[in-house]
Amino acid sequence: AKLHVESDPLAADIELDGSFVGNTPSDVQVAEGEHTVTVKKAAFKDWERKLKISGGSSVNLSAQLEKLTGQ
Repeated sequence: AKLHVESDPLAADIELDGSFVGNTPSDVQVAEGEHTVTVKKAAFKDWERKLKISGGSSVNLSAQLEKLTGQ
């Protein structure tokens, strides 16, 4: 399956099941099953989604990152 991840702001780190897989925006190949996608950027709160992906599907995620207060 293909996972397309973008974020606002751009150039955030993408982690799939705890492993770094690239920076936004990116297309990531993922195996069928349940996965946790985390988008991280310094001075912003981590954005996380749990997904159940079926084989051959194409999933688009758009992470709106929230600025940490006091940064």
